[in-house]
Amino acid sequence: MKGESRPRILLEMRPTGEGFAGIPQETRLLFAMLNSNSGLDLTGLLNSHNRLLPYPKSLRGAGWHRRGDELYDMSSRMLSLQDADRWRDRHRVFRASERVYQLVDRMRQAAAMRTMIALRREIEIHDLETEPFFDLIWGHYLSKSLGASQMQVLRDARFATIRYGWRAMHRSGWKGADAVTYPKMDTSDYDIYIAQTPWPSRVSPGTQLVVRYHDAIPIFYPHTIHNAHWHQYTHYQPLKANLKAGAIMVCNSENSRNEVLAMFPERAGQTHVIPCVVSDAYAARPAKEPAVNEIIRGSIEPTTEPSFVSSSEAEEFYVRHLGEKPIRYLLVVSTIEPRKNHKRLISAWRSVANELAPELKLVIVGRPGWHSEDTLKTMGRFQRRGRIFNVSGLSPMDLRVLYANADAVVCPSIAEGFDLTGIEAMLSDGVVVASDIPVHREIYSDACVYFDPYSTQSMAGAIAKFVKPQDPELHASLMQKGKALSRNFLADKIGPQWTKFLEETVDQKRKNGGKLIS
Repeated sequence: MKGESRPRILLEMRPTGEGFAGIPQETRLLFAMLNSNSGLDLTGLLNSHNRLLPYPKSLRGAGWHRRGDELYDMSSRMLSLQDADRWRDRHRVFRASERVYQLVDRMRQAAAMRTMIALRREIEIHDLETEPFFDLIWGHYLSKSLGASQMQVLRDARFATIRYGWRAMHRSGWKGADAVTYPKMDTSDYDIYIAQTPWPSRVSPGTQLVVRYHDAIPIFYPHTIHNAHWHQYTHYQPLKANLKAGAIMVCNSENSRNEVLAMFPERAGQTHVIPCVVSDAYAARPAKEPAVNEIIRGSIEPTTEPSFVSSSEAEEFYVRHLGEKPIRYLLVVSTIEPRKNHKRLISAWRSVANELAPELKLVIVGRPGWHSEDTLKTMGRFQRRGRIFNVSGLSPMDLRVLYANADAVVCPSIAEGFDLTGIEAMLSDGVVVASDIPVHREIYSDACVYFDPYSTQSMAGAIAKFVKPQDPELHASLMQKGKALSRNFLADKIGPQWTKFLEETVDQKRKNGGKLIS
């Protein structure tokens, strides 16, 4: 791209406000990685999931109040980006008022979207002056996966927003069971727009739509997710429409690419593979680490914590089960939902503990997700006895400690698009036991022990190799292999793949006179 202007990239940031791990985490890491590349001109799009943001006011004329009005306007937009979830649980009045507001808000957005589609108007993208509000951006969107050392660098990053929520764009495009007509964003200032899901909007002519494709679980495993028909429809229809419009799918694994091609075999030329990037925080080993017991005690997930009649009873419980003596434990890191296979893991853990190590505990890192009620009920019986601990909201540094000190890190999923957990564990000097599914074979290779995810006995047998090792060399061998393999997913290896793809895409588009890649 010698002599040409830098590629102008707009990256969807919506998932970063919606959780810790998985897609939210990868989006944060991808943004930080691309932002560090001086050859790219990057802007992050902070769009709401649900809310209609205040419309940016036109501030005309000079006056003492102009700057105040600008900042107030920006502050209102920043606040609205958060969806105000925390207010719903404070009080019944807030919950009721929030429901009414959301209903009215959805109706307003739906009407606006239909009008814009009918009139062929484009959704404006508005720059955000983020410096005065960087604490909100850092705390709400970025800090869950990025270290403080990256904070100062990202202060200079550019962000923008759109007024309409992501969900409203989905709904506005419905034209029946097999047809969609989505609104269009004015992306004329950008060469490439990178969406984090099958994107429910079109882009301007001359902007290449790139979809970061994570998995096809709503299509091939719809029984494992909440509101299956909604997720199935709003995944497949945008995916189909985007491919037809010339979008490029950058899949996180060959497995995910194969799922796309199973549905659209004629679109092979529009699909690429770039693996997920993992945080280098997992490779760092500080001189003094916090104790495992302290990390667990300080991170108990409040929604699943056993009930206590008093604070003194709670304190006595945790002193008894998480005192000064280091605990032995298995570790699983994932949202609690059927696809993650927690119920079989609990059965396998019980079997191993009963036969080999009664003191062995199970530590589950993750919050309750879709259809988790049965699993939570099973967990509860053991949580009250101090044998299972459910924690959440861990920093990468604390999670690294849990990975490194576990007897084994278990990745029991029935289906995944990628599964960062095993890579993070390997980078942290942990050993991994994983379900024998195609994507695990692809990314973990021979650096872990596999089991049949549908067989409790098979899972227990694999775990037992590390709870009471029969082959002392196996643990050391897997640690060595895992350490070497996991380094292939750090930014210094993944970043150049993204840079090459983005630059080649822009080059080809410019050679074609601005025409999109097909």
